[in-house]
Amino acid sequence: MKTQLSLVIAATLFLSCAGEVGRQAANIPGWSSESGGTLIQEASQARFPPRYGELIRGHHQNYDSAGHNGSVSYDKSNPHLRVTIYVYPIRHGNYDPSEEFREAVEDAVQATGGTVDSYQPLSIRRESQAVDGYLASLTWVRSGESIVSWVGLVPSNNWYYKVHATTSMENDGAAQSASAAVTILQDVLFGAR
Repeated sequence: MKTQLSLVIAATLFLSCAGEVGRQAANIPGWSSESGGTLIQEASQARFPPRYGELIRGHHQNYDSAGHNGSVSYDKSNPHLRVTIYVYPIRHGNYDPSEEFREAVEDAVQATGGTVDSYQPLSIRRESQAVDGYLASLTWVRSGESIVSWVGLVPSNNWYYKVHATTSMENDGAAQSASAAVTILQDVLFGAR
């Protein structure tokens, strides 16, 4: 009987602590969460589910005190892929989307030492909806491994949605990272399917 009571107490403590961790993650100013674990950036209403296929949501953070300028990252292993989505009001960036994108690519080049391989228009579409933006790919070598990164930016309803997807070029990593970046942007812009 004592053992069963101890197990019940331990399980109750574990579940209450797990629930508190979930609440703390969403208690960053400007963020909330739904019962299924989807994070919501309240100002933009952008939604970030716990997973996209093999990609598992990691941390989210703010870059301003109000929670209007934030990011959420997703990761997977084998091969490693990290996708980070940044959401911020256009007023926090450059009002000219092409200039904002140019600055985002320059930041990525400075951070990685990479070379820009392509720079092109991007159209994120789902059924009759479309948002136009920009996409660039960068490559560099890190510890003898060839790395590819995609940087995308789309303006929509007074918000910028920027994505940065990085992976190894091995095992079709470039195609996987580009596909993941576009899928996540589609869901953030138009809602999850």
